[in-house]
Amino acid sequence: MQLKDVMRRKVEVVTPGTRLSDAARQMNALRLTMLPVCEGAQLVGVLTARDLTVRATSEGCDPRTTPVRDVMTRSVIYGRDDQAVLDAAVLMVRYRLALLPVLDQHGQLVGIISLGDLDRKTLRAA
Repeated sequence: MQLKDVMRRKVEVVTPGTRLSDAARQMNALRLTMLPVCEGAQLVGVLTARDLTVRATSEGCDPRTTPVRDVMTRSVIYGRDDQAVLDAAVLMVRYRLALLPVLDQHGQLVGIISLGDLDRKTLRAA
């Protein structure tokens, strides 16, 4: 089974220019701890709750004026849509990720997967 068989295709994202306050509101409303940051369909980073609470706060960023690009994590761990589910699960555990962005062969964001999704969907298929 591959990630494209179990990933969620509807992904909430923000742009690098989104204000931190707007991104935080979106994360809170959707009960998310991470949002992919995209320019079009190209993944350029992720904004995590840690980026907001630790990096933005420690740097004294004004959430009403600071764009996501100033505090986002640029080095992103991701999966590929043709990657085996087990390999993705190992990657998520190794890097302690609750959510994993999924890219296609062109490097474009096509989905997202959580450890909970992997657990439920792979158990159902077994």
